[in-house]
Amino acid sequence: MIASEGKTLGEVTVAGQKALVEDKGDRLVYNAEKDISNAGGTAADVLRKVPTLSVDMDGNVQMRGNGNLKVLINGKPSAMMARNLADALRQMPANVIKSIEVITSPGAKYDAEGSAGIINIITKKALEGFNGSASVTAGNMNRGVGTTLNLRKKKFGLSLSANGYQFRNQRENQTVRTNLIPGSDGPSQPVSILTQTSASDNTGTGGYGEMSVDYDPDSTNHINFAANVWGGHYPNNNTVVNRLTNPAGEELQAFRNNIQFRNPYGNGQLDLGYTKSFKKPGQEFSLLTQFSMMPDNYFYDTDRYSTSEALIYRQHSSNYSRNKEYTFQTDYTHPFTLNGRKDTTTIKLEIGLKGILRDIGSEYRVTQSLDGQSPLVADSTQSNDFNYTQRIYSGYTALRVDTKRKWSLNAGARFEQTTIQGDFLTTQTKLASQYTNLIPSITLSKGIKTHTLKLSYTQRIQRPMIWSLNPGSIRAIPKTFRQVILT
Repeated sequence: MIASEGKTLGEVTVAGQKALVEDKGDRLVYNAEKDISNAGGTAADVLRKVPTLSVDMDGNVQMRGNGNLKVLINGKPSAMMARNLADALRQMPANVIKSIEVITSPGAKYDAEGSAGIINIITKKALEGFNGSASVTAGNMNRGVGTTLNLRKKKFGLSLSANGYQFRNQRENQTVRTNLIPGSDGPSQPVSILTQTSASDNTGTGGYGEMSVDYDPDSTNHINFAANVWGGHYPNNNTVVNRLTNPAGEELQAFRNNIQFRNPYGNGQLDLGYTKSFKKPGQEFSLLTQFSMMPDNYFYDTDRYSTSEALIYRQHSSNYSRNKEYTFQTDYTHPFTLNGRKDTTTIKLEIGLKGILRDIGSEYRVTQSLDGQSPLVADSTQSNDFNYTQRIYSGYTALRVDTKRKWSLNAGARFEQTTIQGDFLTTQTKLASQYTNLIPSITLSKGIKTHTLKLSYTQRIQRPMIWSLNPGSIRAIPKTFRQVILT
């Protein structure tokens, strides 16, 4: 006979860590806080490590080769991220980022803007008590300094952060353009050859500050308020040498342009949110109001010199633009659980409403001296005042189904109505447009061991904003100018 004997073991601790990259069906998650190599970097450095994303040397982000995307901060829109994404990413230190979510096929819950998809940057939450951190980054092309202070009590939390940065941009470029005319009985014949050589060396400066306050009256109610400011100065001064010759190499025209281009920008944003949680896990109601104001100005001066270094032309351009945006959003989530004999299915129903009002304007002026010696005179053909409003009203419903057998279905539809009005005050020219869109979305995925198979379909909308609508033209270089055409 075998006698039983019981023994009490010591405490056993089982610890696990999240994988660096996780596939959650409708999104890819990069856990940045688990990657120690992010220390001392910026948000742009973090995004370079995220699968499906690419970031060039200027900080421009693309998702699967498409740069038309939308960036959220903790699930909320950010006007600064929408306008100056590259500069905003330089200003955000990597050590405040918890994770990056890449949503290549956004569901009905998200705005239909951004054809490539959505990037959601999740920031770290403050620890209990009082804590802070400081960081310094030094380099010959980039440098920055930042600090954060956090105070967290049981019902109250306060967070303060500030960051400043500088970056240097050096460029050399040469463009050769050949003008052709059709041949009478053969191939096209060259008429002239334009060679443009440019060089630039500029240093941009910027920074941001943020304050956020959280208050929990009880375990089911949460109120949060945040205020942040972004701003900076981005010069783009360069020297352009132009040389026009005939096919035989004889010089037809030659001059040098010294161009001073400045883009001082800024953004202020206020967020006020309320979240109500219920006894049932996952059941939640949230309300968000947001206001942002973003001045975005452009100035350039050009001085043109002949080959004998005589000043032959001068031009000054000023372009003041503004963008005020008001947002109201409400969402409700209700979970269900179905227990079968062989499988358990969780279902999440989401519904919501949203309204966005954008009040945009631009005032641009050009003065010039045609001989470079006489006083600058206003050019009425390159001056105007432009007002633009955009109203978007939307509603959505979405259903998410997950099973223990690693099947996942996310389906829904979003309805958006857009009203646009524009007015060129100086020339008394008006434009107006109104349209509605029903945006379906569906994502079906199946997890197979360490792999995930995914099939998705959705539609996206691209609406013009002030930085793409701004009708001021840049004619600093003859025969080469940039202007937005409104359609």
